[in-house]
Amino acid sequence: MTRPRIDYRPFVFGPVAGLALWALGLRPPDALIAGLVVLVLTIVLVSLDVGEDDDWVEGRVEESDGTRREISALTWSFVGRDGRVSEMAVRRLRAVAGRRLARVGVVVPGGLRPVSSSTAAPADPDGQRQRARALLGDRAWHLLTGPGGLLPSLADVAHCIDAIERLRPAQPAPAVQPAPAAQPAPAAQPSERPDP
Repeated sequence: MTRPRIDYRPFVFGPVAGLALWALGLRPPDALIAGLVVLVLTIVLVSLDVGEDDDWVEGRVEESDGTRREISALTWSFVGRDGRVSEMAVRRLRAVAGRRLARVGVVVPGGLRPVSSSTAAPADPDGQRQRARALLGDRAWHLLTGPGGLLPSLADVAHCIDAIERLRPAQPAPAVQPAPAAQPAPAAQPSERPDP
């Protein structure tokens, strides 16, 4: 790496301007101040184009799904006013919870959505809403189906995420292969020897 070249012009022009003004009859303190002003202005003018030759090297950031930056951006998008979680984050949780419930065989009619006193819950002849509530728990259920505009706390969202993550499809029991039935050994047959 080469060392940067030092420009000495400001250190020449400043004192020369101060001495010239003193020689023309300016009082010494005024000539000194004028020389310092010329020195500073010359430094500024000389340094205006410094760094134009050196371009900023673009960083190559290779991001993949689930990287720290993606997770950080996702968690910061959760925070709304006063440390509460935003409505957008609650909507995403509803969508994820609906997909997870469907994986375990519980399809909630009308989906997980806020149900207020003015809107009745859709008809649920199979009791899917009750099954979903039992699987998620009351606290997570209220967060996911509560009326809009009430922003939950981060602790409520963390609890809801835990409840959603516990939803796992039932693993089918591994099929047991029956042991092969023992087959009787073939009867020993007398060996046939040629007669001598």
